[in-house]
Amino acid sequence: MWTGPANRSALNATQYASCNVSRIAVTACVAVALALFAHVGSARAQEGDARQRQAAAEAYDQGTAAYVARDYQKAAQWFETANRLSPAAPALIQSTRSHYKAGNLPRAATLALQLTITYASEPTAVEVGENLLDDAAPHSTKLPLSSCAST
Repeated sequence: MWTGPANRSALNATQYASCNVSRIAVTACVAVALALFAHVGSARAQEGDARQRQAAAEAYDQGTAAYVARDYQKAAQWFETANRLSPAAPALIQSTRSHYKAGNLPRAATLALQLTITYASEPTAVEVGENLLDDAAPHSTKLPLSSCAST
């Protein structure tokens, strides 16, 4: 059966349309697959975040138990762990207080400074940090800036 030039054009147009539909279908499938992978990745990240927050809460509870038992060194470690897993002003405040009560004044002062900078918009955090810095000041060594300059 002979197909004339008109039929070839119609056939080519049909093939082109079929090919175009296939491209659209493939593009749609790829887009759906990417969306599903992004959703699964997001769900896994949220799961990981939830697990990390749960671990931070458990560390905070351990820190509270150690603090109540007056084991301030252990409490400080637990509170720092909680803050590392899920940064929050209460964990940093308790870590700072615990180090101070354990007699680890340099670490307490460092964390107090971090507290006042990181949580500058939270009055309680700033107050605790500044009070601890004031309390620790008589026990710290202050060097004039000129002693830090290289000669």
